[in-house]
Amino acid sequence: MSPRGSALRATERRYTLAYLAGDVAAAGLAYTWLYSYRKGVVEPARFGIESLVWDDFYPWGLSVTAVLWVGTLAVVGLYQSLLRKSRLTELSRLVQTWFFFVLVFFLLFLLDDYVKSYTAYWGTIKRFGGTLLGVSALIRLALGSHIRWRISQGNLHFPTLLIGERTLLESHLDDIKRHAHSSGEVLAGWMSVYGKQG
Repeated sequence: MSPRGSALRATERRYTLAYLAGDVAAAGLAYTWLYSYRKGVVEPARFGIESLVWDDFYPWGLSVTAVLWVGTLAVVGLYQSLLRKSRLTELSRLVQTWFFFVLVFFLLFLLDDYVKSYTAYWGTIKRFGGTLLGVSALIRLALGSHIRWRISQGNLHFPTLLIGERTLLESHLDDIKRHAHSSGEVLAGWMSVYGKQG
């Protein structure tokens, strides 16, 4: 694949769509489990009814949850430069974003629910938050590992310009090439700090 070609941008767009689809699926699964828990456990315990019927609010809630989750991840920047990210850094940022998202989601949408006891809140948060984090992390780790595998196979390349003094670069050229090969970088040239180019 050409380092400067449109194929690299197309590959990044495909991975961005895959990440978006995975996050929408994670939000959908989390909201579905939350909704089924509320309709099957929380509301029957509160109102004394055997089981409540799912209403027309489910698709709206599902859509709002997915849009809010994807929007939050986009604002934090988890959809930018997907091909060049560290999986551990990505996972760390996902956990931080997830924590604040679940907290705000609970305060805005779940805190005023009718519950028989406050332990129902804990069950609600565990199911919603656990599913959201588990599925999102699993999908992101799988996609990140696939990207890393493609880089190690030589299918993805990134143009890299070296900046520094030529003698210093030449003395470390073997280390630079070894690092460039493992990270998918194509050494496109060098630029001296004194204005000379190569």
